[in-house]
Amino acid sequence: MKEKAHAARLSAHRAVSSETKRPKKLKFKRSLKKPKSFSVSNTFTPIPNPNQESTRNLPKGDPEMVRTKTAIPQNWKNRHATKKRECLLQRFAQAREKLRARITQEDKNPPSQNQNPEVEDATEHKEAQGNSSNTTFISSTAKSYFLAIVKKHILPQRNIDLEDFARKTTLIPMLEARKLLKSVTIPGSYVKQVIQEFFCNIDEDFVNPTAATFEKVFVRGKLYTFSSSAVNQFLGLDADQDALVSEVTMWKEITHGVRKSQHPSSKVPSSILNSSYSILLRVAACHWLATSHTNTVTKAMGMLLYKIKNNVSVNLGKLIVAQIAEFGKHNYKQNDNGLPFPVLIFQMLVSQSFNKTDGEQEEPLEPLLQVDNRHFDGKHFNDMKVAKQATHGVPGVLKYLEHKLQQNKEALLLVDQQRKVL
Repeated sequence: MKEKAHAARLSAHRAVSSETKRPKKLKFKRSLKKPKSFSVSNTFTPIPNPNQESTRNLPKGDPEMVRTKTAIPQNWKNRHATKKRECLLQRFAQAREKLRARITQEDKNPPSQNQNPEVEDATEHKEAQGNSSNTTFISSTAKSYFLAIVKKHILPQRNIDLEDFARKTTLIPMLEARKLLKSVTIPGSYVKQVIQEFFCNIDEDFVNPTAATFEKVFVRGKLYTFSSSAVNQFLGLDADQDALVSEVTMWKEITHGVRKSQHPSSKVPSSILNSSYSILLRVAACHWLATSHTNTVTKAMGMLLYKIKNNVSVNLGKLIVAQIAEFGKHNYKQNDNGLPFPVLIFQMLVSQSFNKTDGEQEEPLEPLLQVDNRHFDGKHFNDMKVAKQATHGVPGVLKYLEHKLQQNKEALLLVDQQRKVL
């Protein structure tokens, strides 16, 4: 009897407690995969309790909070990151404007003694020249490029060693027949600061036929002509029209049939060139198609080497001026390309009555370019075996070289006399 009475009281207690008990919170199973374009975030959403009797015991204005999941589009989620990127772009633009303003301010006021090492070359240049920026740069834009230009390296123009080439190759008679000897044996040197100013002042009007500075460059208060005809005349070359050559013919000739074309994803290595073309590649990289990369051969370089070796007409003046004109573009002012043809540019300026200041000194002469014996070994096909037989006529070759050296000495004396007169 006691057990039955206890069970009855327990069941009655459970019935009463079930009427006043709060309803259980809704539970949601987490999905294993989230949609790609939506992200799930946890939020609290007030849900009114349908059981009116149980809500009477809750305080007013405090409905029960139930955790739910709401899908939010992905592009809303990264709004903060987008604002952060916009803020960085604004800061970059402000820093660029401050830099331009500082450069303009430095033009008006001379720099102090405690200057930044990065602009040391620019300050030394201004002190050595002793002229105002108005006679140095054609515009404020040209002046703003100076800090970028002084960081560029200058590609060397190494004259060939005529005696060494005559002993080891058969290229000297070929260069003489093509009137190319002067282009590879330009006498004199250059002033580094003048070359830097030259490339700062080149702009896009250099290739604009309607512009006043078409094929002209402003250097220290005067315009100097640098047209293709002027370059050809200075080097003693003919203004020939460029002839068309088949690409297959070119590659087969310079590689002795190893290659017939250039694969888009792989360049042609210079190690498979014929010996004569491998040597001409080093010469062309200094004087005709300036580059510091001679481990591979581009299509343009291959065409040039083929035309020179096989007496195909090519306009070298046009090719040289086209390379100089590239520095009129903004991206060429900022990239890592070296400054080409320093000796040619400076000597052409001198031929047009340019005078350096008393405090400026020319750069030391580059060592002569000699023939490396490795051009005849390895995968190179030696197409100049007759050079060994030609060595029996060395006295005649030496007489020819002495004549050319005497001509170069006379040219140097004439240049010195012109400088003294001016």
